[in-house]
Amino acid sequence: LVLAALGFGGAALFAHTKQSAAAAEKMSPDDLPVFAGATLLAALVGFTGFLWFAAVPTQPWYFLPPAALVAVCLDLGLPLPSLNRICRAAFVTLAAAIALLAVPVAQWGLNQRLTNVDALARRLAAEASPQDFVIVTPWYCGVSFERYFKSVTPWQTLPPLTDHSAHRYDLFREQMKTPGALQPALDQITATLQGGHYVWVVGNVDIPRPGSRQPADLPPPPLPGYGWSDTPYFENWTDQTAWFLENHSLQFERVDAGTNENVNSNEVLQLFVASGWKN
Repeated sequence: LVLAALGFGGAALFAHTKQSAAAAEKMSPDDLPVFAGATLLAALVGFTGFLWFAAVPTQPWYFLPPAALVAVCLDLGLPLPSLNRICRAAFVTLAAAIALLAVPVAQWGLNQRLTNVDALARRLAAEASPQDFVIVTPWYCGVSFERYFKSVTPWQTLPPLTDHSAHRYDLFREQMKTPGALQPALDQITATLQGGHYVWVVGNVDIPRPGSRQPADLPPPPLPGYGWSDTPYFENWTDQTAWFLENHSLQFERVDAGTNENVNSNEVLQLFVASGWKN
């Protein structure tokens, strides 16, 4: 459909250049395919260039704004009323087929949980004491956790951030550039365990094997091959925290929360708990 709109736009532009100078200066409905085609071309080239320049993994929702723009341009650029009955029927059939194909996907999406943080937050609100400490990782899940966690138990993300009301990439970027950004969280873990209380971890953690080497800090960004991506940093901080808990607690284990079925992969987390202190 996009190629068809570009073709109609090019044909309209070619016909426009053949008009007289006086006629070419007047706007007419025949100019809409030209406008739609030019807008489509600029949008596709610009958006593709933006994705290439940003150099980040794409997500399906990134394409909603350009999809809306493309829909408007197709509506303006495809002269359906002037086409014959067979072509109009083909367009309607294609639209209906796309809608029908979307039904099972939409049904699957509607029946899927977008997060299990709410269930974990309710469990922690009931089981964690005010003297315990909760860690949430990855850091961006702190937004959901703040929404659902109704308790006085202190909690923090990895790395510690001062605002969890939105995805504060600016705060995370500063932590990426700060040496020892994880130390405040480790200090609070130490104080909690030494006080005989529990440290809870909401996230996806690989418990290290006994005797494994402590993960080293990453250098300040940009990292070779990753640039300013946050992923290597929050994964490294998660591994460092898991190593610290495994080597400085008497018990560090996963809690079977039973909340991981039919949950969106972007925000399906597990629950861990550590207790006791050892040097």
